[in-house]
Amino acid sequence: MQQIMAMQRPETWDEFSATYEAIAEPMTSRFGLALADRMRIGAGERVADIAAGSGALSLDLVRRGAQVTAIDHSAAMVSRIAARAQAEGLPLDALVMDGQALDLPDGSFDAALSVFGIMLFPDHKAGLAELVRVLRPGGRAGLAVWRSAAGAGPACLLREAAAALSPGHTLPEMPLGHRLWRDPERLGADLAAAGLRNIEITEMSEDWLFPSADWVADNAPRLFNVMPIWTEADQATRQGLLFHVVDQLRSAERPAIPSPALLATASKP
Repeated sequence: MQQIMAMQRPETWDEFSATYEAIAEPMTSRFGLALADRMRIGAGERVADIAAGSGALSLDLVRRGAQVTAIDHSAAMVSRIAARAQAEGLPLDALVMDGQALDLPDGSFDAALSVFGIMLFPDHKAGLAELVRVLRPGGRAGLAVWRSAAGAGPACLLREAAAALSPGHTLPEMPLGHRLWRDPERLGADLAAAGLRNIEITEMSEDWLFPSADWVADNAPRLFNVMPIWTEADQATRQGLLFHVVDQLRSAERPAIPSPALLATASKP
């Protein structure tokens, strides 16, 4: 039986929800908005946002006039989405749900998408199958997947540090879905195998900019606590990793790291 990683557990994201909204959402939302634009999601359409995180994309789609159901396995994330929607007076359904077994009717959405979500599921193929199942015939699907082996931003910094400090050492891997789907050929093949057609995959990159190297040093637990390289390390190893990360950022022209992703769109026959 496949072992469930810490980053695949809802309680991990419950604890990380406030940090995610403050630190990661400003970056991930750029890719989500670009994916929604490629899918041409418009007013009146029924949309499922699977593994919606703290809700930036769902909220934006509601502002566009879409009818959005935001789904996440983290109760804290879903509570935050609901609170943000209520604060703006936006009609949005936010539901705690396992994306690998959606409690939603077949063919109930015009569009369904997942931004850096299904790629992390313990069973990414089940998550993709569920996304396809809830689409109506002719409905559109969208996925965003990090291109780099480590993921993006802070995770890339941490992996580079670990590789430099322990050359030749086997590093903890990201979940299988991410490892496979960061390859556009494999991603396209799995989308086709799930029954999708008109598949288009493009690459997009954004620089993940940090306030400063000192800010990273002060916020290391917030930045790294869902990453296996950090969570599986002892305290001395963490200190070494952090020293290397901060030193690299201080020596760079600007405290940023490129974070490329694949944006995939397709349709259901």
